[in-house]
Amino acid sequence: MHTSSLLSAGDFACARPLAGDTVAADFAAMFHDHHELDRVAIVSPRLEDGILFAGIGLLALTTAFYDVQRARGGAFHDYPQHFALIGGDGARVATRTGTAPATEALLRASWGNLDVWPQTNWFVVAPTATAMLERVFALQINRLFWPESLTPDGAGPRLPALARALLRSRLKSVLLYDGAAPDAEIRGSAPAMAVVARSIAALPGDSARTAHDGVDRFHLVGGAEFLASVAACFDDGIRRATGSQRGPTPLWTTSDPSLQEGEP
Repeated sequence: MHTSSLLSAGDFACARPLAGDTVAADFAAMFHDHHELDRVAIVSPRLEDGILFAGIGLLALTTAFYDVQRARGGAFHDYPQHFALIGGDGARVATRTGTAPATEALLRASWGNLDVWPQTNWFVVAPTATAMLERVFALQINRLFWPESLTPDGAGPRLPALARALLRSRLKSVLLYDGAAPDAEIRGSAPAMAVVARSIAALPGDSARTAHDGVDRFHLVGGAEFLASVAACFDDGIRRATGSQRGPTPLWTTSDPSLQEGEP
């Protein structure tokens, strides 16, 4: 699906709270320092989560990418650098009712429909904060949709200090979704909702009948604030006198001593 023929900037309205009311906000206020080549990841611990709570927001960024292509004039065939990180075990994805086979047909109808395309932009990842962050790091993501409920569990190996240092430099903003205290919203028009509705209809079980009010709500945070909230996913970089690492073993290491021992 190529939504460039269906949607334009006018199909989305951003808003922020002010003095107890909700007031219009421009796109730049919602997506600080936006660039058409932003690498955007939407973390979805279950297949449905990102679609139901952040599909409109993702489409707003997708449409901003297409607006730049259209402004240049002439025909184009390209997709934004958007990635879906879906919870699962590789062969199956987690859903609200259990698991489902991670088939191309299912992922194309749900995530491909939102122009997360081609298939190489879909990743099935263990639904833990550390595993998702490792993939965010590997994909060099600089804008992130993240479920507010996905927090470190303290189990398993951690990511090294290098990952935290580079993520801190790369992340422009994080949009936390499905949280208790959102401070921003993106409203989609009827055509935008029709696109999201097609993805919802492709979801398994009762999720396919989920009603959506056409508004995605987020809590906006900067990269540093977000990384502080998931600090337990990273090794602290401090070694004991015996050379052993404090806490769980890092997932991988770097040969640069300055990054092994602590952040630059």
